[in-house]
Amino acid sequence: MSRQNELFGKKCRDKLTGYVGVCTDRIIWIYGCDKYSLKQLVEEGKEFNQIPRTFDEQSLEVLESVVEVDSNRNELGNQELFFGKLCRDKVTLFEGICTGRMTSLYGSDMYCLSPRSKKKNKHLASEWFDEGRLEIIGEGVSVEEVTTNWPGGEDSYPDFSKEYSILQ
Repeated sequence: MSRQNELFGKKCRDKLTGYVGVCTDRIIWIYGCDKYSLKQLVEEGKEFNQIPRTFDEQSLEVLESVVEVDSNRNELGNQELFFGKLCRDKVTLFEGICTGRMTSLYGSDMYCLSPRSKKKNKHLASEWFDEGRLEIIGEGVSVEEVTTNWPGGEDSYPDFSKEYSILQ
């Protein structure tokens, strides 16, 4: 069971590493894995320069509320519509099976497309796209086909390296 509405906008600590930050994103994988990202808080006199880190929801404890979030926010969005479907990005024409969804505190939902390889044993990089850019173009795999009792997931995360580069 997700704690998205409970965690979003809250200052949290990872019980294992002690890392502290504000919960701003949730990444859900078709495999059943559910991760939350924490963005480090800026301390007075210091500049923000770290990419968000992701954690399992079971390892996070809430310390305090930082930002008020609408508690009626729909946690599933259009995930059931896209997950497992063959989708195409309307702008780049990139195609792949929808394998992940990222919900942001202040942004639109993004979906991860994992392309099918034409060559055996060749892995191709997944890409993230805003929901509005996607169109479903075919069937892919069912959620039940890839879900396990002990879900894993990828460490793929939208590349925000430019946004979070070290400030001068």
